[in-house]
Amino acid sequence: MPIKLFASALIAALLLTGTAIPVSLSPGQGAQLPQETQTAAPLTEDDAIDIALKHAGLTKEEVTGLRAQPDREDLLPHWDIRWQAGDWEYDYEVHSETGAILDWEKEYAPPRQVPAAGPPPTEPQETQAPAAEPIYLTRDEALAIALTHAGLTKAQISRLELEFDWDHGRPEWDIEFDSGEFEYSYEIHAENGTILTWDKERDD
Repeated sequence: MPIKLFASALIAALLLTGTAIPVSLSPGQGAQLPQETQTAAPLTEDDAIDIALKHAGLTKEEVTGLRAQPDREDLLPHWDIRWQAGDWEYDYEVHSETGAILDWEKEYAPPRQVPAAGPPPTEPQETQAPAAEPIYLTRDEALAIALTHAGLTKAQISRLELEFDWDHGRPEWDIEFDSGEFEYSYEIHAENGTILTWDKERDD
């Protein structure tokens, strides 16, 4: 039987019996199906804020001073998000495409307390009046004292770390920053602004 007739008869028989005929296509013999590609859309400001707040365990109603702005530090596009909740300040960096939290910081920053003004007493008081609430320096005031002592401006420093602390029963601001080839560290009395200790050393 000629080969062409045999092949035609074989194909007809397979079609009648419902048997599938495997077909293999070499490159260039058939059209390739298009592959779907997905590109992650950049995060919106609200999306980035939601990620940061969820990580901190807070809601928008529980924070104040919430602000977000796009940044591109170290060539990584991210959202720089900051807010305050109670006596704490939060700072987050959220990747603009993946939503990954690149960095975050939580610092104790109590608000400056100002004693309420009241009318002067009309008669001498036999009992001693209670002491007024202490007034602590703000973060910016403490940083200004350190920068003035170092002879620097805020634009000349990097890697700023500023923390409120109690040491030996006294309130202090612990401040660290870099400038050029040097590292600076200060301890400043949080009530009277006295520089308790300071150090300047070359950054290795």
